[in-house]
Amino acid sequence: MKGDTEVILFVAFFFTGVALGSVLADASMEPYLNSVVSALATLAAAFFGAKYAFDLQEKKQLRNAALTQVKAGNSLISSLSRTRNKFVVFRAQFIKPHQDNPIRHYFIQPTSGVAGINLQIDYDALDFFFASTDPDFLGRLSMLEQEVISTIEVIMQRSDFHYHQLQPAIERIEKSTGPKVTPEQIDQELGPRDAQVLCMITDQMVESVDHVIEWTETLAQEANRTLNQLYPGHQVIKITYPNRDRLEKQSFQAANN
Repeated sequence: MKGDTEVILFVAFFFTGVALGSVLADASMEPYLNSVVSALATLAAAFFGAKYAFDLQEKKQLRNAALTQVKAGNSLISSLSRTRNKFVVFRAQFIKPHQDNPIRHYFIQPTSGVAGINLQIDYDALDFFFASTDPDFLGRLSMLEQEVISTIEVIMQRSDFHYHQLQPAIERIEKSTGPKVTPEQIDQELGPRDAQVLCMITDQMVESVDHVIEWTETLAQEANRTLNQLYPGHQVIKITYPNRDRLEKQSFQAANN
């Protein structure tokens, strides 16, 4: 629009120069003044009409951009919530029943149902977070994504160990001494190294699952807060957990029925 303003000023100066030249030549002023006023009125109408159309288009583009970005932010919050809930269910079914058992590494059962858990994040669609008061948010989100991946790897590694080393060791003990198996017998059959490895990866799994659940909740809340700051008045998803333990309790009961 700056170029349009310059054109109007140029034409105005041109007609002013023509009128001034007419005065110096003792010509009648009225025809030139009429021409100048008419031309300026036409230019002004064209300018303000174009500016109005431009402003409308700009506002429309800003509204569409806001809708697109809020949609991307809401999609992220939903993805965080789904990931959180999957880990909550896993914790309830496999970890909670043996959480405080000192030999939980022998009792927590293996699973193969976590491979499909993943955060679906479109970082390109979320680049507007860089313009927020929390530009490091996407960095933390990327760290969480890696934490989810590594936690799943630990769960699968432990499950593989359970299937291929712990269970065969227990079967050998049962064949040798009967169905009553003690932790000491398992330790001896596995050997100190493998027994320690199983204990370590179990502890790592428990801590990582807790951390992912806590972190997904935190980042979902941060995303909600940032979206409300950037786009006030838009509909932003807010995830709350008023019955935080109910899902775990239901999952635990379902697993033990």
